[in-house]
Amino acid sequence: LLGLAFTQTLTAIFALGISFFRWLACHHWWVWRTEGKLTRELVVFWIVLLLGSAAGVLVAQQAGVLNRVQVVVRQLSRGDLSTATAGRQPVYKITWEMIKEDPVFGKGLNSFGQDFYFARADTVSGRRAKLVNQPGAFRQVHNEYLQVWEELGIAGLLALLGVFVIPIAYAFRAMR
Repeated sequence: LLGLAFTQTLTAIFALGISFFRWLACHHWWVWRTEGKLTRELVVFWIVLLLGSAAGVLVAQQAGVLNRVQVVVRQLSRGDLSTATAGRQPVYKITWEMIKEDPVFGKGLNSFGQDFYFARADTVSGRRAKLVNQPGAFRQVHNEYLQVWEELGIAGLLALLGVFVIPIAYAFRAMR
């Protein structure tokens, strides 16, 4: 996650932050559970954490990660999603229009690239869209859920979500 965060990928930056705070909570819980006496261990932990966080902020500043986050927050506050979605917001909107045409069964596996070209060329919303000029970038939606829904419909989307939910449900059941 740290490597992806320095590529300035917003989801990686967000995931790194969540992972860090989850680790912090779990570590505190573990020290509390195993040691019982927290003073010395937690003082050392917090000193290391603060020094490490300061070093991380300095490195993030030098890598431009903090600047990227500030630009995105500024644009989101203005209602502009182009930078936050890396210029993919128009693709998401056109894909949503494509999904509305056949939401239940979709248009077929691996059909997005061709369908997107026709949807963009033949619709008013597609002609108005300002897409990033990247040849071949729009063979994929760059959003797995939207692409599965467009290609395989609700049934495919439910199957994909089942692939994620079933193992988690088994893990929780085994944990209990």
